[in-house]
Amino acid sequence: MPRDLGGKRTQAHPAISSVAVSRTGVGREVNQDTVRVANPDRYPVESCGRLFCLADGMGGYAAGDEASAMAAKTLIASFYSRAKARPEVAMRAAMEAANETVYATALERHASMGTTLIGLHLEGPLITIGHVGDSRVLRLRRGEIACLTRDHTPVGDLAHMKLLTDEQVRQHDGRSVLNRCLGIAAFVRPDIVSTRAEAGDMYILCSDGFWSALRMDEIRLAAALAIEHARATGDPPEVWVERLGQDLVRLARDQGSEDDRSVVVIWVRTLPPARRAAGRWPGRLLGWLGRLIRHAG
Repeated sequence: MPRDLGGKRTQAHPAISSVAVSRTGVGREVNQDTVRVANPDRYPVESCGRLFCLADGMGGYAAGDEASAMAAKTLIASFYSRAKARPEVAMRAAMEAANETVYATALERHASMGTTLIGLHLEGPLITIGHVGDSRVLRLRRGEIACLTRDHTPVGDLAHMKLLTDEQVRQHDGRSVLNRCLGIAAFVRPDIVSTRAEAGDMYILCSDGFWSALRMDEIRLAAALAIEHARATGDPPEVWVERLGQDLVRLARDQGSEDDRSVVVIWVRTLPPARRAAGRWPGRLLGWLGRLIRHAG
């Protein structure tokens, strides 16, 4: 996915429709966000699942736009190079590889480079998320919205302990102070989240320039209205999903966001087949049996 100033990419699939949209912040010359969808012409998405990612380069560091771009590129290439591994294993290794790439580049340049990074992999009903930083994955399911990731900030820690509401986090002066990101240290500890998708789910990867400007209910309502409009007009998914992505970043701007604003919107119309699932079970079963035998011995 190109990272140009207003770049977008819509991809259609019999079961999934997605769009990636990024807009440069008010008065900024460079967009430090990167949004990417794995290219099916280059990577085995049909046999190994689909991968989406978003990265937000750190403005206080050198070349945040380059940091986010190389992190996203490395994540996708590294993940598919481990296509035979379990998704959570491949995701963790790919996140670590992205960190190594950014960190090594920073050392070569004698500069500090940093970025957030989120990857979401979908194969059949299985979703695997890799996450470092304060970009988010939101899920809309049956009219409800939830955040599937945890902000790696001191303010996010307070929210995790239920000491701050999401609205208080959005308004907090220190909400963007990260305590975990890619590129500033040789090693990184990504969060890996495994969950299951349902038909009708919508997932939104988003940078803080987007989610800090909108309440969760506003995002939920915008998505619900888009779905209802599509039902009324008969618009195909690739049309209304793209329109929703454009509308969301515009809405964040209208609500006062001056930061770069990026989203990747994924609508799961039906669950795609898990083509590798049958082939994994013998290996998993043998692994479990081996661990049981070793434990018994």
